Amino acid sequence: MIARTIYEDPIVTCASPAYLSGRPAPVQPSDLEGHLRIGYFSAASSEVRPMVFEKNGQRSVIEARDLMANDSTGQVNMILHGLGVGQTYLSTVAAHLASEALVRLLDDWTNGSDPISVLYPPAKRLNACVRAFIDWLVTYLEAEARRSTQV
Repeated sequence: MIARTIYEDPIVTCASPAYLSGRPAPVQPSDLEGHLRIGYFSAASSEVRPMVFEKNGQRSVIEARDLMANDSTGQVNMILHGLGVGQTYLSTVAAHLASEALVRLLDDWTNGSDPISVLYPPAKRLNACVRAFIDWLVTYLEAEARRSTQV
C-alpha cells in the first residue's frame, strides 16, 4: 500500500464550560488529578491512550481512566456533556471549540499529533477516478486542517 500523508492532526485537551464552572481550570498537567478524566482506548487492541503533555523538555503522562470510550464520537460527547476533561484530535472538536461549546485547556503544553493519510494500492498506472478522488480528498482535508488550526 502507498500512504500519502495529508496533514498532522494535533491532539488538544478540552472540557465544556459547564464542567469547568465551579472548578479551577488546570494550569499544569498535575492539576488534572483533581478532575474527572475522559480517556480513549482502542477497540481493536484495548490499549489505553494516556494524556501526554510536553513543555520545555518536560514530559507528563496522566492516566485518563475515570470514564472511557473506544471511539472518538463517544469520547467527544462525554466531554461535551460536561462529564470531564479529555484529550482528542483537533479535527474532531474544532467546530465545538469555535462555537465555545468546548474550551481548550493547557494550551501552553503540546500534546502531540498523528498523521492523517490516504492509503491506496501501488500500481504502475493509477485509475483516473482513483487519482481524481485522492487529489480531491487531499485538497479538501488540507483546507479542513487549516480551518481547524485557526480555532
